Amino acid sequence: AVVSTQSTGGQDSVYALGDCARIENNPLAMLAQVANQQGKYLGSALNSGKDKPFKYKFLGSMAQLGTFDAVAELPGSAKMRGFSAFLAWRAAYWTYSVSITNKMLIPMYWFKSYWFGRDISKF
Repeated sequence: AVVSTQSTGGQDSVYALGDCARIENNPLAMLAQVANQQGKYLGSALNSGKDKPFKYKFLGSMAQLGTFDAVAELPGSAKMRGFSAFLAWRAAYWTYSVSITNKMLIPMYWFKSYWFGRDISKF
């Protein structure tokens, strides 16, 4: 089990993040956003030397269900579905891509797959 500062109980310099970290009395979902927040927390805690407890902030959950259809659960009990959730999912996906090359290629891939279908010839 992991204490609220991400360290493993009796070990001072051993930490657990992501799927392998189970905080006692506060189970968190096995999501990338949990591991990302834990990594940022641990980095700032190690650099500053402060041992404040980790606090998870739910950023939302989205899923594309098909062509022009998606669902989204946003912070504060807001829920979306249909085309508006699809646009929100696409905007979030495009925003989180890091390189400028990917930001230019992603809309081209979306356009290509819309007009010509998915490429299923690659294994």
